[in-house]
Amino acid sequence: MRLLIQIIVTVVCCVKAEIAVDLIVDFLADRNLSFVVLFPCSDTDYYTWLKYSSDQADYGFLTLDGSTITRRDKHDGQDMTSVEIHSSSIQTGIVVDSNCAKNVEVLNMVPRDLLFSSKYHWLILSDSEIGGVLNIDEYKPLASMPLTLESDVTIATGNEDTSRNLTDVFRFDPNGGINATLAGSWQRGSGIQWFWTQTRRDRRLNMHGLEITSGIVFVKVSNMTTTDPELWLNPNYMKGIEGLSRHAYELWTYLSDLHNFKIKIVAIVDSYGISNGTSFDGLIGLLQREEAEVSIIAIVMTEERMYAVDYVRVPRSFWGWRPMFVFLHPKTSSKITALVDAVSTNAWIGIGCMALLLYLALSASYNVSHNLLERVSLAFTFTAAVVAQQGLSQLCRDANRLSVRIVIVSALIFGFILLFFYNATILTFLLSLPTKTIRTMRQLIDSNLLIVSENAVQYIDLNLKLNVSNVKEVFTKKIRSRDHFVPFATGISKMRKEQYAFMSDDQKIFRHLQENLTDTERCAAQVIDLLPAKFPFSIPIRKESAYGEMLARGFLLLLERGIVDRVDRRWTYGQPECIMSDFMPVEIDDVFFAFLVILAGTLTSAVLFFTEIISVQSLSLLSDKSKR
Repeated sequence: MRLLIQIIVTVVCCVKAEIAVDLIVDFLADRNLSFVVLFPCSDTDYYTWLKYSSDQADYGFLTLDGSTITRRDKHDGQDMTSVEIHSSSIQTGIVVDSNCAKNVEVLNMVPRDLLFSSKYHWLILSDSEIGGVLNIDEYKPLASMPLTLESDVTIATGNEDTSRNLTDVFRFDPNGGINATLAGSWQRGSGIQWFWTQTRRDRRLNMHGLEITSGIVFVKVSNMTTTDPELWLNPNYMKGIEGLSRHAYELWTYLSDLHNFKIKIVAIVDSYGISNGTSFDGLIGLLQREEAEVSIIAIVMTEERMYAVDYVRVPRSFWGWRPMFVFLHPKTSSKITALVDAVSTNAWIGIGCMALLLYLALSASYNVSHNLLERVSLAFTFTAAVVAQQGLSQLCRDANRLSVRIVIVSALIFGFILLFFYNATILTFLLSLPTKTIRTMRQLIDSNLLIVSENAVQYIDLNLKLNVSNVKEVFTKKIRSRDHFVPFATGISKMRKEQYAFMSDDQKIFRHLQENLTDTERCAAQVIDLLPAKFPFSIPIRKESAYGEMLARGFLLLLERGIVDRVDRRWTYGQPECIMSDFMPVEIDDVFFAFLVILAGTLTSAVLFFTEIISVQSLSLLSDKSKR
């Protein structure tokens, strides 16, 4: 009789094991998994599971039985003894038989990170009926499990021979109640039949008004005279003040509408967070002390901040902050040097040779009735007049020989062509924008331009925390002390009047360029981004927060649907176009060279005039003495 009972029990256990294995195999196939961790209730269950599963599929198995770990690993025909459960490259299935006390205890000790990520797929087996999804909180194996919004946990319940009910469970808030939905059923031989027509993420979009605490940074809290978030969303209210944080807050309102949660601002701080040893102040400190769940704005994450908080990486195009340098590009050449630069060196040499040849020809072929000094003087004067296209009537009247006339006509044609191209080149130079030779961070660092930065917390934060070579070099060589951090108005004034490069964000700079600078200044203005185009920004969140993946997907969805671009158009200014419509009068420095030439000629003439008078008087006296 005892033998008969033992045989019956063995048969029943084998049948139940076969059913469990069929369910496990179908679950792994549904989730497209190739590696599974098994928590059976006994060694008998384990060996039975392993025996039947090895006949049906080729999976890697890792079993944990109390303090004993037994590996029976097969994964694509390779040895899997080196595979760790936390490997980021493997989607892992975890199967737990909750029909024994020790596995219930195991479920109560599950690490939080195994439920924070959708990388782990849980299947919990239970022989008892739960009695509906409304009293799921009474199911003891789930009582202490830190379920999250991202948890993929399915409970297979029922005691039927060939079927099980499948219930999907998760929590919007790790400290809140359990959300359970009858997700589908399993029939032996037919596999899993899901009742849903949406993906798991789409089903969990609605957070049913859950309140999420957050903190926001206002660089100068005193500037923002209202704490009403509705007024923050109006770009025309206190225009330009704390625009970066308000821009980010509007994006969060769209995200909250997408997931149906509420944002509760618990604190307004004036710094991102400076380390005081083991703790932080400002925004990072707010999250570190768990006074808030998330940050409204994105910041630059550093290694020491990562020990205090977690973070969500966001695309650069999502985040509206774009620090940059603006400066009026220094002139590469003055209008005086343009008189020389308009003609190449080879052309100047050719002009000089032709002028010398013309001078010699005129000097030799001029009327021999003139003395040598007069011939040389007239030839030199006429050569200068030809090059300047001014002519010389006296010389033309005295040119009574055909040879002289041919030289004169040839010289006039030569001067006309030369001056035509020279004037065209000069005119092009005057109407063209100056060549911009400072276009990169490297060129800015190596230039002679002095740099000042806006005295805002984000730029001081970059100076203290950011470890990027060019940025570090800027702060080391160009912005060496707190004296280089100035108010925005002071920085703009230095940029316009003292040839400084000023660092601020694009919203402030472009708005000021559009509203306050002349067309000429806007065309001369040059901007250079401080950070690389793909530089990562991150939104800090509380350590072990359950909302990391939800926020990352939500931000990307806002970007893909064009909401980020729409918000950007409301809050940001594009770089003003360069339209040269200003009347540009000739300044004294532009024609100073002409004044210098006439002044030098006049002074030289005066000196020579007095020298000639003295010489004539001296010669007259000598002549009188000789006559006596």
